Amino acid sequence: MNTLKEHGLPSDMTLVPSQCVQLWNVMKKHMGNNSPDGFDKLDPDIYFRDIGYIVKDDADRYEQELKKVFINYARDDSTNKIIKSTIEELGTEVKNRFVELESTATDGLDVYGDKFPEVGIMPLLYELSAQDKLPAILFHFNREGCVELALQILKQLELGEEKKRANNPEYQNKKKDATCQKENHEKETKRKRDLKTKGNTTQSEYYSEIEEHDPDFTFINRKDQVTSEEFEKIIESARQKMGNNSELLMALERGIGVHHSGLSKKYLSAVEILFRRRHLRVVIATGSLALGINMPCKTVVFVGDSNFLTALQYRQMSGRSGRRGFDPIGHVIFFGITLTKIKRLLMSELPSLSGHFPLTTTLVLRSFNLLNQCKAKNEHYNYAKDIIKGLFGKSFFCLGKEYLSEQIKHHLRFSIEYLMRENLLDQNGNVINLSAMVSHLYYAEPSNFAFSVLFKHGVFHKICSKLRTNSSQEVMDELVLVLSYLFNRVRLRKISRNLNTHSKYPSKVILPPLPEDVNYILKSHNERVLNIYTDYVITYARNNNSKLGPDNILPLSLIEIPFKSMDQALLKEDPLISKLESMAISFVARSPFIAMCSSLGDVFVDLEDLTNHTHSEIFLDFHSIPFIKTDENINAYIYDFFSHGQERALVEANGLRFGEVLQVCIIILF
Repeated sequence: MNTLKEHGLPSDMTLVPSQCVQLWNVMKKHMGNNSPDGFDKLDPDIYFRDIGYIVKDDADRYEQELKKVFINYARDDSTNKIIKSTIEELGTEVKNRFVELESTATDGLDVYGDKFPEVGIMPLLYELSAQDKLPAILFHFNREGCVELALQILKQLELGEEKKRANNPEYQNKKKDATCQKENHEKETKRKRDLKTKGNTTQSEYYSEIEEHDPDFTFINRKDQVTSEEFEKIIESARQKMGNNSELLMALERGIGVHHSGLSKKYLSAVEILFRRRHLRVVIATGSLALGINMPCKTVVFVGDSNFLTALQYRQMSGRSGRRGFDPIGHVIFFGITLTKIKRLLMSELPSLSGHFPLTTTLVLRSFNLLNQCKAKNEHYNYAKDIIKGLFGKSFFCLGKEYLSEQIKHHLRFSIEYLMRENLLDQNGNVINLSAMVSHLYYAEPSNFAFSVLFKHGVFHKICSKLRTNSSQEVMDELVLVLSYLFNRVRLRKISRNLNTHSKYPSKVILPPLPEDVNYILKSHNERVLNIYTDYVITYARNNNSKLGPDNILPLSLIEIPFKSMDQALLKEDPLISKLESMAISFVARSPFIAMCSSLGDVFVDLEDLTNHTHSEIFLDFHSIPFIKTDENINAYIYDFFSHGQERALVEANGLRFGEVLQVCIIILF
């Protein structure tokens, strides 16, 4: 109730028409004859009386008005008791269901535990099938759990089918006849030594009919299932990859599929095709299925709780339910999730969607590379120009923030200046020297620029030339140390900082300091970067001072500090104010709240000071600047891997997770 008063209903929460009518009826019931003015107008019989044919816009308008009245009554002390009673009545049925569910737990089985889905999943699927709410996607947030759940369903279907057929004399007689015919056929084939004996097709068809799955023990709708020839063609590639005895392929035959990024792409492709062809009606998947894959369904089931099940994930996944053009409504089921978590998922506000700043220094370099290539080949040059104009002009990031378009242009101009000073672009905009290598390492930005700087100064050549006097191990250690500062940097976790508990392991844990000459080169590079982007911020602030406006809103509390206008004549007459004004350090780019606490003006100490303490309307992303910190504690996991290669040491001392070690080793080696 307090949440409803303070925040209202989530903006993305909608009610279907039947829920709107139910809400109005319950509210009316608790109001009795003392309805506030205007409430009776929302009676559906009155509201829609003069509307001949009710369309979706009419229903949406009614929903918005009803929700507005509901929230206003909740905030009004004279009517909030009615809203509280309404919520309690509407929630009673749900609470009773949870009480009934929890009371059915037997033999110590926790209905919110990991074992409950294995026991309860089959009754749920049978109920969904009986209510015509298939196809369904069951979201599970563990890869192994998805496969285990599918195999558990397959096992129960096979056992049920086997038990039914064992007690079916008609089936047993057919099977016996088919077995006899098969034996006779094999004897005849052996006698004639001819695999193309007449009647082979008839025999095969008859025996395959006996081997077909019982419709009661599959989730395939006979009207929609693909033919056996089509099915084999669709899964042919997956069968070659996974083998004939794969249980996951056997599950496909019964209308059950699994979808997560760890499975074979050929199998995943077969699952997606069969689901869209309506052959599969149960798919167990991780959250990756909710992103960009066209697999709508009637029902979405969330199987078990997880830390990864957030409000955003819930909205994305539940959006799969309800097929456009097929279903008037989608269904969402929570299975093995507490009522508290369900309420939090339903009532949480979605995070606002905003574009990422599109401009990085590597992107500028790659854009020049694209233009140069198109111009050299005399192909698609105008098309490439239009693409780059759209990227650096009216990008998604600038929606609702028109002033950012001008800021991007300034950022682009100073990024180009940086590339020219580092000899990656010439005066005509042609890529030169190490630009190809920097562009190729775009995913490692800003380390790609630091690598280029060290390469240009001959650092790696000097290290490798030491092989003439030093051992190969010493040279390798120094080389790995420098590269560890550049690539795949991981800051130390808390578990890694208590070195006393990890003294028994050979890991250094904290990366040793860089050689002095290397450290000097990187610090000089950082100073050049700081000077270039300080000029950018100051230039933009001066040229757009009127557009930026006053920076008078506190960043955390968002409290606005009003400006007090004073008569300039009085200011000049007051000697104290005149003295303070003459001593004040002027600034245009720095935040006034920070300027009051320092005497630096527009002089920025480092890049963190520059990115964090500028005017609130000046956007400067720390991660879009080609800058490498050399004075922070870096995890020495790469250095330690080359030193000893012990998995347990990397986990216990360096703080890596067991699942990360293999991935880290592959990245390092390749």
